[in-house]
Amino acid sequence: HMRECAVDRTEERTALAPGAEGELVCTTHVAASIADKRALAAPGRRAADLESGPIARAALRAGVPWLAVRAIVDPQGVPLPAFTRHTRDDAMAVSEALRHAARGPRAFAELLRLARDAHRADRALADALRRLARAPLIVVTEPERTT
Repeated sequence: HMRECAVDRTEERTALAPGAEGELVCTTHVAASIADKRALAAPGRRAADLESGPIARAALRAGVPWLAVRAIVDPQGVPLPAFTRHTRDDAMAVSEALRHAARGPRAFAELLRLARDAHRADRALADALRRLARAPLIVVTEPERTT
């Protein structure tokens, strides 16, 4: 269920997002419980990620530089609601979230917390992208080989 994606550790990137340097653990399943998240944890790992792995592998195969910019909705010590454990299309996710909220006040509060955390992550990602857009572009190319 897990593949590691190496993340480029450059000073320029660290300056854009202080404290965010590290590795993404590319998984094929949602790490919803605290136990799931702890199982993926290791020194230097910053987050578990479902989406960046296939893109990173394709870019690496093609020799194309890549950068993953991610925002964390659910930190390691915070479990996700049970309905999030399976990746689904957006329409199913909405109906499952509503079903979850209808279970009672505690489930509804859990959903509100998830929405608040997602909103915070959205703002953090927007801020990081604004900083990235203002950063100088540094392109490194390999010199042409002569035979």
